[in-house]
Amino acid sequence: MKNLEERFEEFVSTKENPQDYYIEDGLVCCYGEVLITDEDLVDGKLPFRFGEVDGDFICFFCHSLTSLEGCPEKVVGNFSCPWCDSLTSLEGSPKEVGGDFNCFHCKNLTTLFGCPEKIGGNFDCSRCTNLTSLDFIPYAIGRIIRVSPEMNLDVDLYVDVE
Repeated sequence: MKNLEERFEEFVSTKENPQDYYIEDGLVCCYGEVLITDEDLVDGKLPFRFGEVDGDFICFFCHSLTSLEGCPEKVVGNFSCPWCDSLTSLEGSPKEVGGDFNCFHCKNLTTLFGCPEKIGGNFDCSRCTNLTSLDFIPYAIGRIIRVSPEMNLDVDLYVDVE
């Protein structure tokens, strides 16, 4: 089995700016954007535990992603995990996101459990057709919350309904 450094070297060799990645205290960190694809996943999970990411952290169309375990504790930019059909909760997501948090079109997402504590921008959970409540939504959201009209939620907060 490959050690962390070997897996790290293999991972960054496929990235546009490998010089932006580094290992600190056993965590993979990045000065810019981190883009995770289905090919990067290991058994449906992130390939490493990530530390702070100074840019965006994107798991776009990762249909086999089953867990957000290993996500960075803090993302300075946006965090996006849209169209991740195998996610059922947000457990493991960053505790703090400086920009937007996007988990739209995650058709098997049933709960917002594990959602960040603080989001500096928008929160978008629209088109998550199995989501039935906004329980666990963070109290600190910088701008708007997007949900889908078909959710028929009874909420006492301002939401931007698509």
